[in-house]
Amino acid sequence: MTIDEKATISSFSEITKLSVHIENELFKVFKVVNSKYQTKSRSLIFNLRDTKNTLFRKVLLGKVLPERLVNMSPEELASAELSRWREHEKKTMIQLITRDAFDQVNQVIVKKTHKGEEFIENDLVLDLPSTDIAVNNQK
Repeated sequence: MTIDEKATISSFSEITKLSVHIENELFKVFKVVNSKYQTKSRSLIFNLRDTKNTLFRKVLLGKVLPERLVNMSPEELASAELSRWREHEKKTMIQLITRDAFDQVNQVIVKKTHKGEEFIENDLVLDLPSTDIAVNNQK
């Protein structure tokens, strides 16, 4: 057996111990093997296998402990590229929602009657009576 083979075997046993430690920490967090446990487990496997993600190396080097790993959010687990993509998608969706809300506020409703078409401005301003506000403040 060469030195490299011994190093591989020892590193394999260390990886096995580390994986058992991660599994134990995962079980400590969820206490039961249920759908949430399985979802978190799949998420960890997906992110650790991602070649673009440096998380696997950080876990092997001890920079991220198993206790921290199982409590990380999906955003923290994701690779930098995936995080940038998610952030871009989030900004795009916020812009679309804002634009749609703005369009709805400025929308003109056309009502067809026997006299022809009537245009009704759409005012979405909420006017609460002052008595309702006073009652809510007293609580």
